[in-house]
Amino acid sequence: MNTIDKSRIRSKFAKSIATYDGQALAQKMINARLIEILTKYGRTNFHNVLELGCGTGDLSERLVNSCYADEWVFNDLVPECEEILRSKLPSLDFNFICSDSEYLAINKSFDLIASASTVQWFSDLKGFLNKINDHLNDQGLLLISTFLPDNLIEIQNLTSLSLNYFKAEYILNALKTNFEILYYEPLKVQLQFSSGRCMLTHLRDTGVNGISKNAFSLTETRKFLSDYEEASALPNGNYALTYSAFLFLSKKI
Repeated sequence: MNTIDKSRIRSKFAKSIATYDGQALAQKMINARLIEILTKYGRTNFHNVLELGCGTGDLSERLVNSCYADEWVFNDLVPECEEILRSKLPSLDFNFICSDSEYLAINKSFDLIASASTVQWFSDLKGFLNKINDHLNDQGLLLISTFLPDNLIEIQNLTSLSLNYFKAEYILNALKTNFEILYYEPLKVQLQFSSGRCMLTHLRDTGVNGISKNAFSLTETRKFLSDYEEASALPNGNYALTYSAFLFLSKKI
């Protein structure tokens, strides 16, 4: 079980709203793959859809453009996300619920519940999966991406900064109680940066630095950047940062 400071997460992501879309290249690739999985192994016609942790709306847009639904509900911990979502989807009638996705209080069920790059912040994934099952209609689908223990391995190898990411086996076993697993896959996305400082800017501008409770001192930052560049250098002169994602589509049984 993770111990997560949700107020710090909210603050970090709120500060990164203006820069997130320009930097979230890995997250966008993951979202595109989620839609491919839903289209191939699931369906795209629904009565109602709920997205948890919608953020600045990249997966939201992809869902709306790929699926039909009579009712759309979007949720995020950061209230400012609603305005961004309404600017991206000006013609869509939808509801926005500002709340912690893990403990969202809802009194209805949905045909599809989707979430991208969010559940890794949850304290109790198994408890969430058991609870969310009650909010899926019969044959309802659950479409999710999260991250695996080797996520951002270049940083993990140099620091103690890492979430207690759930292993793929743990996720699959947790699903088996209430779901039929239609499809799953690990997905690695390697980003390249021209310098260690550009990599740190990327983490800040996507809110991923919410993992860290304490800021590095100037001396610590310089040492980290030097160590990072030495360890992650690529033949082309760039520096690697690798996202390790886990995507799955399951159906309520």
